[in-house]
Amino acid sequence: MNKTFTNLLVFDKENLEIDPIVRDSFKTFYQRNLCMDFLPNNPILTMIRETEDACLEAAYNHNINFAILTWEGNITNIYRYHHECVDFVRKLDEDTNGEWLVVGHVMDQYKNRLLFNDPRAEQWKDSYWLYPITAIINIKKWHELGCPNWGKESEKETVTKIIPNDQCVHDNYTPIDIKADVGTVETKVKKGWNIIDASMKAGLPVYNLPDRIRSVQTYLYPEVNPELFNNFWQAIQLMPKLNDQYKKVFDFVISSKYPSRIEGNKWQCFIKNTEDYLPIIPEQIDWNVVDTMILPSSGFKDFIVSMHKTGPRKDVHVIHFDIIKQCVDIRKRIIEQWDGSKNHLITVLTEISDEWKAKNKNVFHMHSMKDFSEVYETILPFFKDEQDLQDCWQRFKNFKHDFIEADMLEDPYKVLKLVSGKNVYICLSDIAGWRLNIIGYGYNNLRKGISASIEALSKKVGGFVDYKDPGTDVQKWQSFDDAIEFLKAPLTR
Repeated sequence: MNKTFTNLLVFDKENLEIDPIVRDSFKTFYQRNLCMDFLPNNPILTMIRETEDACLEAAYNHNINFAILTWEGNITNIYRYHHECVDFVRKLDEDTNGEWLVVGHVMDQYKNRLLFNDPRAEQWKDSYWLYPITAIINIKKWHELGCPNWGKESEKETVTKIIPNDQCVHDNYTPIDIKADVGTVETKVKKGWNIIDASMKAGLPVYNLPDRIRSVQTYLYPEVNPELFNNFWQAIQLMPKLNDQYKKVFDFVISSKYPSRIEGNKWQCFIKNTEDYLPIIPEQIDWNVVDTMILPSSGFKDFIVSMHKTGPRKDVHVIHFDIIKQCVDIRKRIIEQWDGSKNHLITVLTEISDEWKAKNKNVFHMHSMKDFSEVYETILPFFKDEQDLQDCWQRFKNFKHDFIEADMLEDPYKVLKLVSGKNVYICLSDIAGWRLNIIGYGYNNLRKGISASIEALSKKVGGFVDYKDPGTDVQKWQSFDDAIEFLKAPLTR
């Protein structure tokens, strides 16, 4: 006899203030596209409920063998998603002789939070959950085990201690399966903890979803940023039909909305900064109090600003960020390898360039420079002589350096977590209005992004910011308070 499947939608985002038209449109989308009519003798229905428990009860009442739970906000490939889920479950059921309860996006909360430098990571030790994107439940086994609840978020629960598999689907917090250890622990938990615990108590591993299912779904995390989710779908639904010319421009500009904002094959590492190294500094800003510098991973502005011949030349903590991970890696390599001499800089840059050329990538943006010797010549005028430059570089190398891939306009908190000092100099360069950003976002939204980034820092530290105003393309060097006031005021030209 064929075993039956159904997909159940957890329609649970009512409290996120998403436009009702957007939500109702999605409800119809799921209603029409979650049914699995390709299976013989399978019930052709899509069940939509507001909780996981209601979904499982509905599946049992309809004599379903396997329930595929999908959460509101998951955009599935309507041609492949269900086929992949069904094939995976059939093999799992055969391999385990039906001895399994649930599979899903298993996450080790503790390791996940350590990876992102969460200072509260310790309270999540021994806590595992199923990220609400896709989960598949063996309904027969669920009923045999007494119909365990899914489990709500809680500050403290007693759960079976877990042994995670050393192998992960990605990173170090997605074990391919988890099994029960001896004893129990008390820990903070998130949704899905109880069905995991029920599986552990029954001696049944919980399996992580494989890449072939993950690759045919895209979850938009509306609970993380409901405004973004809402605005995106309103904009998509309001967009007119695009003729050829507008589609051409749309395809060109839309890359400004990608996470890196630069297409993967078009990025380059800037070997020279595009803004002034040392703009006029207002007298009220005391550089001597600065203990932390935050700069993009381009050029040598980090070195020049902190160690130039008329500067304070004091030890500081330097945080290097960039929206492109490869640029962060290259900056780290230069700092670690270069000894401060002209010839050795040419050697280091040439080695990096040649390695990327072997991958068919011209990695450095050279501006008007013809060769790497000119890079050194752009740095030297800020120092007394070559020996002074080399001595200063050796001291700069010994500063505390942190390197992180981050978008300061969208998520400054990743960088903020690394700040341990009290007074910050941050250079935002001209990243806001650079290239397609200015037409992809508009100068007003970019100014808001810069202001929000500075405000996030100002809640923890004091300091000043060096940036180009996307409204005028004029470089500013202001205190946090002055910058926020300036950027929030109407633009005057």
